[in-house]
Amino acid sequence: MIGGGGINLSVAELLQAREYEYIVTIMDSPGSIAEVHDFCHMPEIVHKMTICINKEHLSGYSGQVLRIFEGNHGRIETFKFPDDITGCHLLGRVVDQVEKCAEAKQDQIARSVGVLV
Repeated sequence: MIGGGGINLSVAELLQAREYEYIVTIMDSPGSIAEVHDFCHMPEIVHKMTICINKEHLSGYSGQVLRIFEGNHGRIETFKFPDDITGCHLLGRVVDQVEKCAEAKQDQIARSVGVLV
């Protein structure tokens, strides 16, 4: 499929993913499922991703894809719908992950410029 700018949407998603430090995908629509399937074999993208998926959807083809995803150092957060959404439990876990990654990145930057040894 071609997007409004004339670029293939899967290529556009890949270009965008390469630019970000952290990616959170809620795997609940055809587009988000396709994105995970596209990226699960790309360690340079997977290591900065967290996939949020309903516990009831961990089997079948996507379940196999998620095993590859985890093998490439991707993070998976499962949730129980609707409790973890309406209670903001999933949000809390994802925010915690993002904060940990931000702290690690800050540490990496500080060490690279000699602020920390």
